[in-house]
Amino acid sequence: MRISFSTNNAVSCQPLKFGKAEHSQKNTPFASATVSKADYDALQQKYDKLNRNYDLACRVAVSQAEQYKKYVAAHPAK
Repeated sequence: MRISFSTNNAVSCQPLKFGKAEHSQKNTPFASATVSKADYDALQQKYDKLNRNYDLACRVAVSQAEQYKKYVAAHPAK
C-alpha cells in the first residue's frame, strides 16, 4: 500500500502497482518480456510481501488518524 497524508489529517491508501512507471521510459523487470518465470515468481513474492507490510502500515496509520480525530473532537481548542 502507498500511504499518503494530507494537510487536513486525511489518510489515503492505494495498493502498490508494478509494471512500467508512467513517468519513466524504461520497463521494470515486471514489465519486461525477458524475465524468466522463476525470476518473475521471485519478484512477485517480494512484491506480495511488501504489499502486506504496506497494508499493515496503512491500517495502523488509519487507526492512528481516527484516534487523533476522536481526541481532537473530545478536546476542542479554547
